[in-house]
Amino acid sequence: MKKINAFLGLSVVMLFAAVIIFNVSVIVSDARQYEKGARELEAGNYSEAVKTFEKLGKYRDSGILLDYAKFRSNFDIDSDSFVVCSYKTILRIDSEYKGTRFTSDIAGDRAMVADVYYSLADTINVNPQA
Repeated sequence: MKKINAFLGLSVVMLFAAVIIFNVSVIVSDARQYEKGARELEAGNYSEAVKTFEKLGKYRDSGILLDYAKFRSNFDIDSDSFVVCSYKTILRIDSEYKGTRFTSDIAGDRAMVADVYYSLADTINVNPQA
């Protein structure tokens, strides 16, 4: 009976250790992928950043950085339709991003899009407060 109890106890400890190791490896893998996506975003490789952040799902702020990478991949400040369609998107990204790494980039894009959006508001009949 002692051998069975010892075996069961050891089995439980080994199972617990395996679960911890698995979870740590997933966390480390996600952290590496997140960093890869952030580097791609910083380097202007937006399509690669999109792919990386899509794989991460809800890890940290991957969702909002995915939206920002998509925004940047389509960025065309000279396109009136881009500015009108992306105005609310960049405002949402700016309000939801809680990190610090891309704060100035996002704020700069928000300001640029807002300037063009407000200058277009009268000519294309949009409500800038909407």
